[in-house]
Amino acid sequence: MAADVAPGPGDGPRTTADGDDVPVLDLREPPDPGRLEGGHWRGFDLTGLALPGADLARITVDGCRLDRADLAGAHLAGAHIVDSRLNHARLGGADLSDAVLVNVDLREADLTGAHLRGAVLVFCDLRGARLDGADATASVWSHTDVRQVDLSRCVLDGARGDFYWDDTTLLPGSAPAET
Repeated sequence: MAADVAPGPGDGPRTTADGDDVPVLDLREPPDPGRLEGGHWRGFDLTGLALPGADLARITVDGCRLDRADLAGAHLAGAHIVDSRLNHARLGGADLSDAVLVNVDLREADLTGAHLRGAVLVFCDLRGARLDGADATASVWSHTDVRQVDLSRCVLDGARGDFYWDDTTLLPGSAPAET
């Protein structure tokens, strides 16, 4: 979708509450799903974007806002997602195998049943994210915040790295606190 990502006529930058100018992607017409793979999205406000099940393999997402996006079941294998926000995003069942995520805000994101095999997460914020049934086998986590995350039902076989966690984080092999 590299050529289709430029803002359309009349789509100027949007000024956010943070004072940032963010170009807006015009998706009034549904994108051609066959033209999304391997694209490059840079600096777009895609808040609320709905592309469940889309083939976004090897896409590069740089500096985008995808808060509350619905990418459930999307194929994002080999994607590079950098300096982007996906707060409250729906990524349940998404394939993020071998994806590289650097400085990505995934607070409260739903990654239930997501495939993160071989993924690399660096300086990511997953506070409050849901990872029930996610498969993060052989993944690498560096400086990733997993406070308030239940990792007890996430497959982390062969995963390595370091996490920021606290007593609200449930690690593999631990049981939920009784109420």
